[in-house]
Amino acid sequence: MVEVIRNRGFRVPVLTDHDLDELFQLRTMLEVPAMREVAEALRGAGIPLGRARQRTTADRLGRSTFPPWG
Repeated sequence: MVEVIRNRGFRVPVLTDHDLDELFQLRTMLEVPAMREVAEALRGAGIPLGRARQRTTADRLGRSTFPPWG
């Protein structure tokens, strides 16, 4: 969150507990349904896709492997 100060620029205001609660509620309303859709779209493909990306990253970093996923 940023506060606009006319003719001066911007500043980050101090957030109250109430502000943080509202931000948490908003993020929960947006992120939980989005992640549910992602999980449903990747059902069964998530782990192999993740491991393929892990191997690609390891190759780019010059490592043979990363520690195995739990």
